[in-house]
Amino acid sequence: MSVSFGRQKFNLHPPDNRITLKAAHPMIGGGDYCFVWPGAIAAAVEHLRGHGIEIIEGPVMRIGGRGKGMSVYFRDPDGNLLELISYAEPPPSSRSN
Repeated sequence: MSVSFGRQKFNLHPPDNRITLKAAHPMIGGGDYCFVWPGAIAAAVEHLRGHGIEIIEGPVMRIGGRGKGMSVYFRDPDGNLLELISYAEPPPSSRSN
């Protein structure tokens, strides 16, 4: 389930959530946070890897508050799920050959 406010989108996960891509230790106050990356998703991947951050999924196409974008997922030190989404380039299915 999600709730949108303008260009922002919040994904809500019920306690019995069966989605596998979520916080490592779901708890009250924990979360799944998405931030817009201003450039190409490849640059986000390079930035994360350059800081020794393990990517747990992606790049993958997702629907965010601004529509389709490319996302990568990783965790913060507390196990919260973090996502960087880029709208800077069209998702693969939108690209022309």
